[in-house]
Amino acid sequence: MLDKACEDFEESWEFGLGKTQERIKVLNDAPPAIIKAYERTEQEIQGAFAHTGAHTPGVAQ
Repeated sequence: MLDKACEDFEESWEFGLGKTQERIKVLNDAPPAIIKAYERTEQEIQGAFAHTGAHTPGVAQ
């Protein structure tokens, strides 16, 4: 009975550890993608202002 309980705990622990590792990978992969998207958006905004002849707020001319 104790052996079965230990086996169940080990399986649950390994499952939880696997899920935690998956989430850590997602968290590690996210910042570069977020930064890239932010930079792309900034470039698009600056390009839109350039086409209108206006200057981008907060950007030195």
